[in-house]
Amino acid sequence: MIVPSAAGVVATVQDQPGGAAWLADLPRLVAELQRDWELALGPAWLDGTVSWTAPAVDHAGRRVVLKVSWPHDEAAGEAMALAHWGGLGAVSLLRHDPGRWALLLERCDPGTALRDDPAADDTRLAVGAAVLRRLWDTRPPDPPPPIDLVPSLADTAERWAALVEERADRTAAPHDPGLVTLGAGLLRDLPKTAERDVLLHGDANPANLLRSGTRWLAIDPKPMLGDPAYDPWPLLVQVGAPFQAADPAAVLRARYATFGELTGLPVVRLLGWSVARTVEMALWEDHHGLSSAAAASMSRARVLADLLG
Repeated sequence: MIVPSAAGVVATVQDQPGGAAWLADLPRLVAELQRDWELALGPAWLDGTVSWTAPAVDHAGRRVVLKVSWPHDEAAGEAMALAHWGGLGAVSLLRHDPGRWALLLERCDPGTALRDDPAADDTRLAVGAAVLRRLWDTRPPDPPPPIDLVPSLADTAERWAALVEERADRTAAPHDPGLVTLGAGLLRDLPKTAERDVLLHGDANPANLLRSGTRWLAIDPKPMLGDPAYDPWPLLVQVGAPFQAADPAAVLRARYATFGELTGLPVVRLLGWSVARTVEMALWEDHHGLSSAAAASMSRARVLADLLG
């Protein structure tokens, strides 16, 4: 098994500390897992950025997916979350080897991502709302899992708020200081006023919801415990192209209102988290030298902030 040089995981991991050694060892890891779990592997998928994945058939004839992750914090809680959801709204976890950061997962067929589904935007948003509600309706683990597996959203958001302020102070980019202050404040304040905490997916973008027969299932969670209104932002801004509409504010106002009705979440909280996360993303992009992307993100944050009022 050769790790293709064009694979996203190679591009992402090779310059990380220990990344080259992990990539060099990856063929051995995959070969061991193939043997130990009695898998017939197909060609690897090349679009992962922090994991190696491939379709497979196990010894029982089940169509499965082998996933081997680059060891990093965001992947630490994936197996726990999938096991907790038990196939309700997310792919089923079939096997897990924490030492090798390996998962054997239910395979989605046909596996079409919500991002690529030809249905209308409103239909796709309704699908996303239904999947998220299914995940949130599963009672969170009791007692809570270790924070190194599933961190608190409140703690994470507080850390992000500090980074937003620190990065804004250091940058030469002309970011709106009022918008930066609003984003950091929302990151700190929103977790304190949540009505309930749930096990969050953490990365509910439309590429992470796949069609499986007549169902839609979530993949690749980055779980946290916290406010459910945190999760929908990627769906709300990435399904279709709302910011490219002739009147982005009108499109966004309508979809946030509809999504609030579908999920039972206050629109003001959905918008608040969207502003907070967009500002945080803009300062992350700025910090990593992506000045054009950062400027575009701040422009989108302004549209969302104006809707928030």
